[in-house]
Amino acid sequence: MLFFFGLLTSISFPAYRKESTRSTSPVVVAAGNISIQLPHDDAVLEGSSSYDPDGEIVQYSRTKISDPDFITITGKSSSTAILQYLTAGEYKIPLIVTDDAGATGFETADVTTI
Repeated sequence: MLFFFGLLTSISFPAYRKESTRSTSPVVVAAGNISIQLPHDDAVLEGSSSYDPDGEIVQYSRTKISDPDFITITGKSSSTAILQYLTAGEYKIPLIVTDDAGATGFETADVTTI
């Protein structure tokens, strides 16, 4: 409200809303817990259920955490990867997903070989 020369008047202004430039992080689904029984020595790591609520996923990345060098990951940069040459033990394989705005999310797949 404005006060002019003893008169009370009301002026309304249109609402202004700035669009957010923030990006919501992608939701990552990294295959969960997988159990493999030897002599099978490979596991499929499925991450295609991952999604971005406000855009699209543009990059997938997987790495090994403290496991033997001879274990390989085929398809490290795709939604589905194969972990090969497993021996008895437990492995943690994180999936990092990046969306079209540069936001990232991650989840770790736990693979147990017995």
